Amino acid sequence: FYLEELGESFDSLSEEVQEEIIELCKEMYKHAKYEVVSSAKIEEDSYAVKVLVYPVNLLGIAYDSYIANGYQPLDDFYAEYENADFESMTDAEYFEYNERFAKLTLQLIKEHLPNIGNMEEKSIMVQVDIIDGYYEINEDDISEVAWNVIYYP
Repeated sequence: FYLEELGESFDSLSEEVQEEIIELCKEMYKHAKYEVVSSAKIEEDSYAVKVLVYPVNLLGIAYDSYIANGYQPLDDFYAEYENADFESMTDAEYFEYNERFAKLTLQLIKEHLPNIGNMEEKSIMVQVDIIDGYYEINEDDISEVAWNVIYYP
């Protein structure tokens, strides 16, 4: 949605758009699918665990549809700003531009919600250690699993 180098972030969007993004994420995560398929002891209190993650594919479907068919509201938006001088925009003008872009993108994605599904599984090895009686997973491994729950084209 946004470019950090231009000062854009989730926080730079209106509360209304932030809430729409949160609701869309909640809907996508309802379709999260993963399973633990095996584990093997590496050494004392350390295990390798194979996890299959089936990425939720909504963003890819919306993106593919846009590339194949366009999306008139977004195409009109791009045409409107085709010759815009972003560097001379006021903060308010840029906020309006960014806000409209986010809303149109959300609209496009939401139109594909009925087609949401999961992709082929991705196999991820996760190291689980038992430390002081607690199971701990390496931060990089957790990030790898989390990153693959949703497919980002």
